[in-house]
Parts: sequence; structure tokens; C-alpha cells
Amino acid sequence: MVSGVQPVARAKGTDIYEPNALIAAAQTVLGPEHPVLAAGVFGLQDSYRSIVLRSLINGDGAPGLAVREGRERAAKKQGLTVAMLIAVTADTIHVLDFPATGEPTQQFMEFDRATSKVKVIWFGMSRRVHIQNADGTRKLRLTGSLAAFSVTSAGAKAVLDLIAA
Repeated sequence: MVSGVQPVARAKGTDIYEPNALIAAAQTVLGPEHPVLAAGVFGLQDSYRSIVLRSLINGDGAPGLAVREGRERAAKKQGLTVAMLIAVTADTIHVLDFPATGEPTQQFMEFDRATSKVKVIWFGMSRRVHIQNADGTRKLRLTGSLAAFSVTSAGAKAVLDLIAA
């Protein structure tokens, strides 16, 4: 992580989810010594069991609220954020925070592209991505949307094209 990260200079009206904007945001955190090839926004994979249980516990039958609460709780438990910017460089898959501002400030973890196991599972218009380091001590389960109407799909597709190869 680079300390003293400066906000990304973006032209007025530039979409924070546009692939080049995501690459620039990731580059700001990683620094010039790690050229970013692709960057996309992903979230933690949902636990449907937790969603159902939380809905029942809340007694409100509101699965939407249970989904949000479940995501926030899972992210906090793992020391992550609900949305994360996945940045791919030649050698590494970097996991960065992705706050609502679209300006990441820190790297949570990284995976070596040569030795880590990456499994991509089709799930409707989304893809579930399971990443595990070589010795199995670090794992991450993500979901990214490839739906045409999703603002995050272009960046997610670019990342998947590199890590699923």
C-alpha cells in the first residue's frame, strides 16, 4: 500500500465504474511500479443460508435488508469492504477497498497469479470467483456482474478475462 494516496483526478462527469477510471484508481494505490492491466468492482459472495436466517431472525421477512446486513457483517468479519476493486497486474491479483467515492485508499490482500488457484463459476448473469493462494491459507470468494445493464460489468469482464485464462 502506498501511504498518502491522493484522490484520482477524473474529468467531470466521468463514470467511476468506467474501466479506465478503475485502472487509474487502482494505479493510484499500487503506484507506478505495478502497472495495472485491468480493474473491476466485485463483492463478497453472498451466503444464502445467512440471508434466510437473518430474515427469519429479524422477523420482518425483508430479504433485501438481510442481504445488506449479511454483506456488511461478512465484510467486517474478514476486514474487507462490501465492494472491492480487484486490480490485475502482470504477476498479481490485488484486492483493494472500493468506497462509495470510487477512490480506493488501501490494499487488503494480494494473490500471486502464477501460483494461486482461481475458479470462475457461472451464476446467471454473474460470475462467482474463488481465489486461493498456493498453500491454501488465504481464500476469497467474490461475485461480479456481467449483466449488460450493470455499471460494473465492463471492468469485471476485463478482470475475468485475465484471471480465468
